[in-house]
Amino acid sequence: MHLAGYNNFVNMGVRQEMLHTLPGLRCVWLDDAAILADFPGLATHAFENYRSVTERRTFLGAWMARMAGVISKGQLVKNDVNTDIRIGQTERRAFRPARYGRSAVVTVPNAAGQVSGLLDVKGCGIEPGRKPVHGEHRNGLFSLSQAFEEIVVQRLVAHVLGRELPPLTCLPAYAIMLCPFNLKWQGGGEVPAGFMVRRAHLRHPNGVELPSSGTALQRAMLQIEFALRRYGLTSASPGSRMEIFEDDDKGLAARYAGFPLEATTQQLSDALAKLGRKPPVSLDGVNLQYAAGLGVDPPTGMIVDFGHFQLCRQFENPLLSLVNDRPLMWGGWLGPDDPKFVQPDPDIAFDDSLWQEASAPEQQQAQEIFGPETQVKGIISETHDIALGCAAGDLDAQAVEARLSAMLTDIIQPTRTCGAS
Repeated sequence: MHLAGYNNFVNMGVRQEMLHTLPGLRCVWLDDAAILADFPGLATHAFENYRSVTERRTFLGAWMARMAGVISKGQLVKNDVNTDIRIGQTERRAFRPARYGRSAVVTVPNAAGQVSGLLDVKGCGIEPGRKPVHGEHRNGLFSLSQAFEEIVVQRLVAHVLGRELPPLTCLPAYAIMLCPFNLKWQGGGEVPAGFMVRRAHLRHPNGVELPSSGTALQRAMLQIEFALRRYGLTSASPGSRMEIFEDDDKGLAARYAGFPLEATTQQLSDALAKLGRKPPVSLDGVNLQYAAGLGVDPPTGMIVDFGHFQLCRQFENPLLSLVNDRPLMWGGWLGPDDPKFVQPDPDIAFDDSLWQEASAPEQQQAQEIFGPETQVKGIISETHDIALGCAAGDLDAQAVEARLSAMLTDIIQPTRTCGAS
């Protein structure tokens, strides 16, 4: 996003802040085509000054490290979630849109120091007024392994959209950066921290992405979710799960994403009556996040944020369409017995083996790092191994791409499909 995008952020009154520069970033994965498409001036410079592809990629990685090298001031407050962070001598202006807890949109200066573009940097520190504490979306950071996992899932989503809903795409990711500090886990142990650098984009001004009930947008989001589910992929996760249960003290109660949900006994009774079930009941809410301007009939635009997506062989919980204007966010539901409920199609479904729990030795090793309650799945184990290889200097960007591509090949099952997007 270039100068027009900067003006949009200013005109919308998006909160601004100054970030410290962060030296020592190292680019460990990049999509040079995506970078050059959005920053064509770099293409001219790269092709005029560097003869080989390797030289050009090295130049682009170094440029990205300089432009994305920022950290929030709040992350420098004494805490127990990251190792020491050494900052640079200057500051950079950035925007922090609503619900951007660990991400910021940072300005890209030209040679004259003027704003020439924007980058979205995920993992660059806690927002102003908050202190980093343990817990995802609360520590301000992103582990390098999580960044690799998100790239894999994004490509799976892109594969589905390209085959089923081609006007719809995924937000381009430019690069993954290895940070010069580590992320600490509450149970002990450290892992390499990382940044994901993406195309800067606008979302809904107040951060509310749920559709209104009965709208074309609500129907479009269900259409997207149904397409994903044919491949065994879903945007629903514990982060968008609603639970209705009997509380010893309160009677009927509800949780959303593990947190108490305000609801009257009558509302919960009505919901159970619609479901035809007795408590406890779990419903999986559609959780698609998108850049501003998502179109409908057919769906067009860009889907963003993929860390919460999951692969399943069979969907068991009712699917809940979440809306912003109804009690309990209840926009309608489908149960597994409904003929419209979508289960994975065995002819095209992804192989979910990497989403199964890792072996006992891998579990034990992971628990020593992430804490005794950790249940590690194969994809986490694999991306963690790639992250450690990057931190040790054993893997460069080309080797990382080869590892990620191999994972995608195993998941997509090319004998039955046309390959990864």
